[in-house]
Amino acid sequence: MKIMTGLPRHFWIGILTGTVLLLASMGLYWQSLERKYLLQLDEAASNARLRAEEAAHALSRQMYSQLKGIDFVVHHLGVRWLQEGEAGIRSQIEPATSYFPAEALQLVAVTDAAGQVLFSEVLGSRKQRAMVSLADRDYFREHQRLDTAHFSISLPVVNLYTGDWTLQFSHSLLRDGKFDGIVLVSISAGYLADAFKAVYPDPDDVVLLTTPAGEYLTRSHRMADALGKSVQPDRSFLQQPDNSHGFYEAKAPVDGIERFYSWYRLEEYPAVLVLGLGKGKVLGPVLRSIEQSRQQNLRASMVLLVALLVIFYLSLIRARQGNALMLEQERLSTLLAYFPAGVLLEDERGRVVSVNRNFGRMLGLGKEVEQLAGTSHMQVLQRMSPWQRDWFRPLSPGQTARRNMEVSTGSGQAYEISWVAIQRKQRALGHVWLVQDISERKRKESELISRANTDPLTGLANRRSFMELLDVRIQSGQGVLSGAVLMLDIDHFKRVNDSWGHPVGDEVLKTVARIIASNLRDEDYVGRLGGEEFAVLLSTTQLDESIKLAERIRGKIAASCTLSGADSIQVTISIGLCMLDGQDAHNVLVRADRALYQAKERGRNRVCVATADMA
Repeated sequence: MKIMTGLPRHFWIGILTGTVLLLASMGLYWQSLERKYLLQLDEAASNARLRAEEAAHALSRQMYSQLKGIDFVVHHLGVRWLQEGEAGIRSQIEPATSYFPAEALQLVAVTDAAGQVLFSEVLGSRKQRAMVSLADRDYFREHQRLDTAHFSISLPVVNLYTGDWTLQFSHSLLRDGKFDGIVLVSISAGYLADAFKAVYPDPDDVVLLTTPAGEYLTRSHRMADALGKSVQPDRSFLQQPDNSHGFYEAKAPVDGIERFYSWYRLEEYPAVLVLGLGKGKVLGPVLRSIEQSRQQNLRASMVLLVALLVIFYLSLIRARQGNALMLEQERLSTLLAYFPAGVLLEDERGRVVSVNRNFGRMLGLGKEVEQLAGTSHMQVLQRMSPWQRDWFRPLSPGQTARRNMEVSTGSGQAYEISWVAIQRKQRALGHVWLVQDISERKRKESELISRANTDPLTGLANRRSFMELLDVRIQSGQGVLSGAVLMLDIDHFKRVNDSWGHPVGDEVLKTVARIIASNLRDEDYVGRLGGEEFAVLLSTTQLDESIKLAERIRGKIAASCTLSGADSIQVTISIGLCMLDGQDAHNVLVRADRALYQAKERGRNRVCVATADMA
């Protein structure tokens, strides 16, 4: 260390100044990294919100269909009571029971206008207990007060015979336009909770069904702890009474888990469907990726710091003792040999001081890249391909002390190339080219983008991606467009899930998606909107050709869509067709959906075309 003695004071001032500048540069670099990490977290949260909204919408559509079915069953029981009395309603109990899974339907009862029970049947229990009156029940008082045809859903109560939590679904009975009592069915709240749990089995995720006032009707996990309570009003749908759907973040009072929540009101029914995705589960992979990136950048920063200090030290040694320069260059070479990135070190004249093997390997310059030492920057460029030369173009005087750029090769590799100036006071001492392999990071970013636009089960475009394409297609058209939109829905899909389970239902969805995609033209586009609902955009086609294409898809599915290993599951679809006639995407989908509904009403397994009066 004798070479360090007798140095002037300005040398130590220069050392201190350089250290401060280096630390400041690294501080700015890390500040930019932290901003990038925050953006990644924001993007992950945004993607989670989108997934929650799409899934909640699909679940709300499914829940709406279930309530529609229950509404129909209760109404039909009431009609048979008014027409035929006890004999009529008894004849319908068994069909009504078969509509639900085993033990879901637990009670059927009828009262008069004063609330006295005229008929009751307890299902799934051998114990029978005469019910006297329901006049003190809130839902009965509601029917009695309204004195009109009305469908009601009660808060959960415990079944005295089975001990299960149940929901009471009731309809007003009107005779000659006057209130004549109610008909009700009691359905296990666990039946709805199990249906939600089958879709989201992880306790970090939860599906709720509540009243508009926020009181729990059922919950996919820890239902018994939630019933009798209400959701937190802060930021929830209770603060947005005029909205049909929305999004909020909160910690659940039942289990203390913080979640992203998306909710939908179920149109004419007094219920709200809420889906919560666990924050820790959603953001966990991103947080782990960020922590890994921090560690990698910390190691790279430390190595870079050491490298720059060594370079500075070697420059000083060269000025004081020329005979020690070779030894210090050897030390630098050893350091660069184990440096994980490619490094090209050049002096202030653009002459190569040192280069490591990683630099040669990444750029395909051969193993003997150390022979480039002493050559000019232009000679280094001559050994590169034309498209590589642009990456290492010399910077003009006065440019920034750091430059970063990301590049990709024809073989799929991606690199981050950095240019870092080395200065002392106002004097340029050289610069460093750093080449880091970021292929894996780019691949993960590409996967995240693909997942945000693709339905994970079928591999088709998801709802958002399809809607964006449809908007672009309509907005880019001139005048009346040629083309059509098909809305396709699998007939009786709930029966498949209820009878064979959701794994079989998933196979049905994938098979139907494959048949639809294989029967389209190259210019057509297919997406899954959610649940068992698909949509197809037919380009440059007229009505007759669109109908033929839709019929071909319907026929192919009806003829060939069966599941191996199951007992003859025959799958059919109903299709609603709407021509592109200048209306916006929303109206086109509404008309196609109404045509689909018409196909369902006419017996399913058919194609119906939207007419002008469906607007």
